[in-house]
Amino acid sequence: MPNILTGVVTKTGAMAKTITVTIGSKRPHPKLLKMMFKTHKMLVHDEEEKLRPFISPVTADVPSSTADTLPEGRVGDHVTIIHGRPISKRKHFTLRSIDFRPELEHIPAAPEIERISRRANGIMEQMRREKAKLDATKAAEAEAEAKTTAQ
Repeated sequence: MPNILTGVVTKTGAMAKTITVTIGSKRPHPKLLKMMFKTHKMLVHDEEEKLRPFISPVTADVPSSTADTLPEGRVGDHVTIIHGRPISKRKHFTLRSIDFRPELEHIPAAPEIERISRRANGIMEQMRREKAKLDATKAAEAEAEAKTTAQ
């Protein structure tokens, strides 16, 4: 009986006929009795290239009539994969079907991007506060100097 798994596409277009699928699993820890989450990244063979990235007719040497019909693979698609013969060293699964293709506005941003943007916003806010303090001290010094010269 072949192993059939479901997961989320995390990378497409890096290699020909290959996509990366992340499969999450959760199971209780035997001693701690709490649910532990674990993810596995698997290379999956996509023979028909159903999930290859969209090729723009401007950037590729493809006639515009065929470029409009090319499938548009997206990160975030939920897929079913099936275990089979080894295709390469790390590729043992084949794409079976695309189960769910979420709308673009429902795909969450990558956690790394959110973390980096939050950190950058925090750094910028800290720089603004430091500049405001520096401006306030310069203004106070200028005011004190103006008072001493006026006397």
